[in-house]
Amino acid sequence: MIIMRLLVKFIIFIACLALAFVVLILSFYFYEVHKDRKTDVVTTGKKIFSHTTFPMCKNKLMTILSIDGGGSRGIVPLYFLSKIESHTHQSIRENFDIMSGVSVGGLLVAALSIKNKNGSFLYSAKQLIQMYQHFSDSLLKVSFHRNILSVNGFVSPKFSSYDKFEFLKKYIPMNLYLDDLSGNTIFFGTNAVNNALLTFCSWKNCFKPLQKYPLYTLISGITSPFGYFSPQFFLKNDHKISYILGDATYIIKDPTLQTYIISKNLCPNEKHYLLLSLGTGETPEHDLKTNAIFHWGTIKWIFHVFANMYYGGQDVTKQELDMVSRSEKNAVIYIRINPKIPKKAYSPFVSTPSDMRVLLSASNQYYLHHQAMFKCLFETLKTHRLKKNCEHILVSNPNTV
Repeated sequence: MIIMRLLVKFIIFIACLALAFVVLILSFYFYEVHKDRKTDVVTTGKKIFSHTTFPMCKNKLMTILSIDGGGSRGIVPLYFLSKIESHTHQSIRENFDIMSGVSVGGLLVAALSIKNKNGSFLYSAKQLIQMYQHFSDSLLKVSFHRNILSVNGFVSPKFSSYDKFEFLKKYIPMNLYLDDLSGNTIFFGTNAVNNALLTFCSWKNCFKPLQKYPLYTLISGITSPFGYFSPQFFLKNDHKISYILGDATYIIKDPTLQTYIISKNLCPNEKHYLLLSLGTGETPEHDLKTNAIFHWGTIKWIFHVFANMYYGGQDVTKQELDMVSRSEKNAVIYIRINPKIPKKAYSPFVSTPSDMRVLLSASNQYYLHHQAMFKCLFETLKTHRLKKNCEHILVSNPNTV
């Protein structure tokens, strides 16, 4: 009898603990959602603004830069951008007619397009590398209690959206809007409501009328992979949700094709379109056993698809641009730079100084092994002219289509 009473008390005690844990998780979840909504909500205006630096079509050469998403692996494209800066003696913005990015790629092209009060660019690629090395560890660090209460990101975002928002406000001027960026810039995000791809341009008449989007709020949204950071709420003037902006990496990893289509519509008669596509590192392929896959259920496929969404995998952009290149002869020169990185550094959330050194080392090795291609790339960007010898090298390079 005594044993039965003790057993009942023990069961009640365990049930109370479980209930308290559930209540704690729910309260933490709703607190995070409320906190992120309070800082992240923005109202879009109705006024349309024309862009003053619309690209001038010269019917010769249009230079286009696109940068993949990849979280902390964004230091990889920054390495190559720093090389372009040092060899052309020009800012990245001055080297390219149009720049685009998805996820962290959007953050990078935005930062490289901001001018200070003196008219010079606020950040260089070299400065952004230093920022990566200094801040990535603290920005992507998950405290023990947050990891427990969020159940490793299953019931609430794994990382602090508030910390990221404060970081963006610190380094992107609060009074800066999308149409204030220097040059022509394109950002890609996704609407969490219907998974539609959203395109934001810094000039008028790019899919939708240009509106007054605060830049730091826009960047916060497009760098918010679902499950890791809270998405960005955009409201209309009547306070109804226009869309919920999130990271588009799981839809497109390489935004070059979309950027090319937009550029071709702007300037349809260019002799050449030089597309420089910077990846954030080619990840090792998954070692999948055929027999095991045959017996996979929903749960295992979910984890596999989720890993491919944010951790790597090949995109179809290269094959699609290959078809475009063949149909338009040598008008399209597509240069894909995407070094292979070690498996230990392939997560987009690696953040230690050791991880950063591994990524920079892989980028440097790639650079040293493709000197002829880089030399022609630097010369073409610096002079904004495509010489015959460089055209042959760039077109025949194995890393291009």
